Amino acid sequence: MKHEANARNGAFRDSYCCFRIQPAMNNSRHLQRHRMSTSTPQARQRRGAVILEFIIVFPAVFIATLAVFQFGILALVMQTGTTAAIEGARKGAAFYPSGMDENDIAEEIVARINSILDLHGLKITDDPATSTATVSIKRGIQTQVNKGNISNYPPAYDFPTLSPADDEVILTLCFPLVSNPAPGHYGSPVPNWLASYGFSFTGSKFQMTAVASLE
Repeated sequence: MKHEANARNGAFRDSYCCFRIQPAMNNSRHLQRHRMSTSTPQARQRRGAVILEFIIVFPAVFIATLAVFQFGILALVMQTGTTAAIEGARKGAAFYPSGMDENDIAEEIVARINSILDLHGLKITDDPATSTATVSIKRGIQTQVNKGNISNYPPAYDFPTLSPADDEVILTLCFPLVSNPAPGHYGSPVPNWLASYGFSFTGSKFQMTAVASLE
């Protein structure tokens, strides 16, 4: 009898504990729902503010990103053009003392320049329709040799007017920053992404003159 009574008392206590705990759980759920219902309008307002901020800021961030990439490519193209002009002048300084024909020397210089400019789809050829760059080579008082598309020279510069000494070679390299690529290449040397936003490289040209002493 005592065992049964104890079992019943235990069952009663268990059920009593369950009876005491259950209301507390209901109250917590009720409070959670109440908090969610009261915070929902604020959350919606915050989401609306975030969307508005994104609409305002995104165009400026997008244009700034394009500018960073475009001017980065511009710096790379200008550095490549500078290197090509210097290497071409060095090539001429090495070949002129050999007594080779001027046209043959010019071809060697053009080949050296093309090997560098090829990275950006630029090429000097004898056909003005396919040439995307121009080089002018002059040694001492000898006749100036021009290769490529002469129209690439800016009107303000025309041809180089520098007069090298007898033991010097002057080489001027010129190409448009935005142009049709050489055959087999895609895209102009510098992308014109900012043209739609009022900043265009159309008509801009790179021109570099290098002087080297004969070896």
